[in-house]
Amino acid sequence: MKGKKRVCLSEVAAAAGVSKMAASLALRGKKGVSEKTLCRIRAEASRLGYLPDAALSFAMSAIRRVQSGKYCGTIALLNANADPCAFSQHPTLPEFIRGIKRGARKLGYNIDVFWLHQKGLNADSLARIFESRGIRGGIVAGMYDNARLPTKFKPLWEKFKFVVAGLKTSNPELDYASADQFLIARNAVAAVLNMGYKRPGLALDKGIDDIVEGRFSGGFLRGQMELGSSDKVPPFLYYPSGKDSEELFCKWFKMHRPDAILSLYNTPKKWLEKMGFSVPEDVAIVQLERRRSNPEWAGMNQHNDVVGELAVRRLAEFLNAPHSDISYPTATIVSPEWIESKTISKRQR
Repeated sequence: MKGKKRVCLSEVAAAAGVSKMAASLALRGKKGVSEKTLCRIRAEASRLGYLPDAALSFAMSAIRRVQSGKYCGTIALLNANADPCAFSQHPTLPEFIRGIKRGARKLGYNIDVFWLHQKGLNADSLARIFESRGIRGGIVAGMYDNARLPTKFKPLWEKFKFVVAGLKTSNPELDYASADQFLIARNAVAAVLNMGYKRPGLALDKGIDDIVEGRFSGGFLRGQMELGSSDKVPPFLYYPSGKDSEELFCKWFKMHRPDAILSLYNTPKKWLEKMGFSVPEDVAIVQLERRRSNPEWAGMNQHNDVVGELAVRRLAEFLNAPHSDISYPTATIVSPEWIESKTISKRQR
């Protein structure tokens, strides 16, 4: 029986209504197409079950090697997010990707991008592509809803070297680079207290705190240790999709009356404003992962671009070492930076 016909690049291009060149650029993670077009092309590729031609890609890599004058090899960049366009459209992931690309460029690596949720992609097909292109490892990024990798790719982690950018994985545990969530929360509390606030509170997505093994809540509680018992506000851990989260937040706020709130998302700010409170006049708001898109927010710069760059550097160390006796996962941790802005103002002590 004949096997299923392989989907070619021209079919993807036709389905997406673009040129073959545009489809090629999008599927190789290169510049040259708009974000909207890129998403459409990747969605059609996934729907059709398209897998890249490994031999052609390897030939193109060889051409780039000759032209660049500085080339150490090609590494894989795996998008583990459910969204094929997360690397460009997610609120925080683009910072990681910016650092990953910068790190690869500095060290002389080309990057080939793959989406782990692409139809037809599995450990065997990826391994064949890697071997044909001379890829010996790569970076995994994009996990936010959980820290678990798709189980079907288990043979890939055993055969090639990977470093995760952003989170510690659990199945299996891989080497990773990450912001220091404990210091992020602890230093945020210290900054708030230094500005004259007396009752900082933490309102956090419980799922996120669980993923980072309680480091956010642990850092927050450690930061409160110098406060008297009457000023220690218990953390409010909620589920963003829970229908009763807003109601529970309102009860928590009215009961404990924090004068500053640490959060990851802007949801608590919206809840406060619905209750009639003003920021920062009534309550200060601090974002634990400050984003470029919200410059008015005070908070912690997690330096996610540095996390991405250091993940590449760590990978390069593994790939270039003659051998390694380290058989357990290692961590590269990046310290945060406090940024003062409009959602907080100094108070009289």
